[in-house]
Amino acid sequence: MRLPQSSHKAFNLATEKAKIDQRISPQVLRRTMNTMLIRAGVDRIVLRSVMGHVSEEMTERYAGVDSRDKREAILKVFPGTGKAATGGDGEDGE
Repeated sequence: MRLPQSSHKAFNLATEKAKIDQRISPQVLRRTMNTMLIRAGVDRIVLRSVMGHVSEEMTERYAGVDSRDKREAILKVFPGTGKAATGGDGEDGE
């Protein structure tokens, strides 16, 4: 979905005013919100509705998975595996 030029201008002005010095887009914000809601345990059906997605596939497209997500998934199944399975020390998640 492309925003009208005036929306892009308003978005860019808002990021400048917020002193965000990284290059971001409205899509980055959508993806971030989607990922945060998933991590907060929001039900996928509710999430899909909140995000305005018509399909589960679209919701999944916006879901970001990083090393923290992988580590937490492994630790749920194999608690106490720590460093060997996750690459971290098992204490602080790093």
